[in-house]
Amino acid sequence: MIESYYAVAVDDDIDSWVILTVRRSATNDLYVNFPRDGTPDWKPHTSYHASGQHHQKSFGKTSHVHYRAKPDVSFKDTENLVTTGVVTGEAQAIGWLCNPSQFKDVLRIPDSEVRPQRYCTYLAVRYCRVRVTTPSDAWCSGSKAGCVEGCCPVDHRHVL
Repeated sequence: MIESYYAVAVDDDIDSWVILTVRRSATNDLYVNFPRDGTPDWKPHTSYHASGQHHQKSFGKTSHVHYRAKPDVSFKDTENLVTTGVVTGEAQAIGWLCNPSQFKDVLRIPDSEVRPQRYCTYLAVRYCRVRVTTPSDAWCSGSKAGCVEGCCPVDHRHVL
């Protein structure tokens, strides 16, 4: 398996701003990274390792460690890796301009779909063995889903 690197970005009609990245390592570990270059040593991320270990990490400290099914060829379910809130302007405040050539695929969310209330819009990154393809304009129960290649569906949801 080769390493794959994806981005989820918010488009504001001028630029695309990375809100999170998903990396699948050559050893089948999955990482959801939250870019925070302005704060040294922060590096918040979620890991789902080939061993099945799933955890959160921030400032070098690991938390919420538990074991799930291994993400290998026998995996047949869907696992939520992380769900996180996002608010209007947050992607721009992070300040990581999206360069699509750095990623295998980019899922773009229109800025108009991110609400200004804290937190009424959520992003969820899920791992699934079977490729899920959902048209980017299909709404289902308030959820809008997209799929980056490599079986990591990402959706964003509004809380009403």
